[in-house]
Amino acid sequence: MEFSLGKTLEILRGTPSVLEAQLGHLSAEWTDAREAPTDWSPREVMAHLLLCEQENWMVRVGIILAAADVRTFTPVDMASHLEVAAATAMIELLREFRRLRQDNVARLITLQLSDADLQRTAAHPRLGTVTLQQLLATWATHDLSHQIQISRTLARAYRHEVGPFVEFQKVLA
Repeated sequence: MEFSLGKTLEILRGTPSVLEAQLGHLSAEWTDAREAPTDWSPREVMAHLLLCEQENWMVRVGIILAAADVRTFTPVDMASHLEVAAATAMIELLREFRRLRQDNVARLITLQLSDADLQRTAAHPRLGTVTLQQLLATWATHDLSHQIQISRTLARAYRHEVGPFVEFQKVLA
């Protein structure tokens, strides 16, 4: 599929509802489950997504669109969300994520990005030069990736309970 802002916005707009439907009614036993001791729980994934809404996506859009000669992303702290997750109820993470995502989508739309804007670049600390189009496609893909991660973690919480049906559950392999 070729990139389009409209297709990207379909994913970005839908993610809060998907996550609310998936996580909003679950007990902490589910939302604090882990695939392995060092893996993120669904609650920690939500805190990470919230952090990205605050410090990553639109901040980086702004850097790319800035008139500065040097446009460089600062690294995202990949652990700071753990404290937020530990101190915040899932329902609050979901509410704040929805609010921030709606604000970020509205801000993105008001930018009225042109094809030339989508080709503007900045330097990523590990990846080198990236375009705005690549960043926006990554934002949508990041949402989908974490939705998969959450689903996989939840399914694998019951891996020892399905007995012989494990054979039919590819997610448990």
